[in-house]
Amino acid sequence: MAEAEEQRRVSRLLKAQRLERRAARAARRARRLAAAAIAASSRAA
Repeated sequence: MAEAEEQRRVSRLLKAQRLERRAARAARRARRLAAAAIAASSRAA
């Protein structure tokens, strides 16, 4: 019984880590896109 609970906790932890990594990757991509847009607009100006 305790083993099943442990398994659930571990899987929940892994899922949280995966979501965190995906969020971090998305944030980096958004920052890169924003930086590119700023550079492009400053070149155009």
